[in-house]
Amino acid sequence: MRGLYVLSFVLLFCLFSCRTETLQCSPAGIEVYFVGASYGDISKATVFVYKKDNIYDSLVDSVSTYIEQMGTSDTTKLLTHLDDDHDYQVKLLGSNTIYSITGLTLGNHYTDKIQTGIVDDLVKYGCVNNTVSYTLNGEQYGNPNVMSGVYNAVYINR
Repeated sequence: MRGLYVLSFVLLFCLFSCRTETLQCSPAGIEVYFVGASYGDISKATVFVYKKDNIYDSLVDSVSTYIEQMGTSDTTKLLTHLDDDHDYQVKLLGSNTIYSITGLTLGNHYTDKIQTGIVDDLVKYGCVNNTVSYTLNGEQYGNPNVMSGVYNAVYINR
């Protein structure tokens, strides 16, 4: 009987020591994949970063980067991440092809409520606000503000 009291006390202590917190979700890094391209044609690229206004007249930065082949498939990945605060142009150096990426939008997952335990330092939670839509060369992919869209990736079919 004494064990039951101790167990009840411990359970009540755990129950009342837990609390719920609301976290602000951070945006996810957006990756760029090229599908159907030979690695030899697109092993290097330059990413031009512009002010987010669909005009491409205010260059913010540019980055030269490599492209990584994904195993033995015909998919390659740009070795840099994009964010939803800018517009981009990706220039493939092998073919001089330029792809325009605008309108990167986040989903409607802005906060997460989490429950923490007795020892907060041992439990780490976080959330990521997925990118669900973008416009590639004037064509929109995904649905803005709907979580069933394109997640954290821009796919360029060659």
